[in-house]
Amino acid sequence: MATYGSLHIPAHHRGRKMPAVLLLPGSGPTDRNGDQPPALTPHTLAKLADALARDGIVSLRFDKYGTGRTGLGARAWHGGSATPVDPRGSARPERAGPGRRDGLSTPR
Repeated sequence: MATYGSLHIPAHHRGRKMPAVLLLPGSGPTDRNGDQPPALTPHTLAKLADALARDGIVSLRFDKYGTGRTGLGARAWHGGSATPVDPRGSARPERAGPGRRDGLSTPR
């Protein structure tokens, strides 16, 4: 499964070392921009990345699993149930993986 994100590199001279930060989305279904669409779209992380760039700081931010372009991928919810759908489109139940109690295993 691919995870999508944004790497913000401010203008700089070739070979210049620059500080960098990893921006982590908050709790809940928050995407790389700090939004929880459609209700909340303040773009807090995108604005923070812009502010950091003005100070010459590189930033990387990403969509959490289930949000933004990353979405749920092959584990998309099937008909509102907690049964993951495999990439070929057939629903298949899974046993809980290590440390999981929700009936879903972690991707391998």
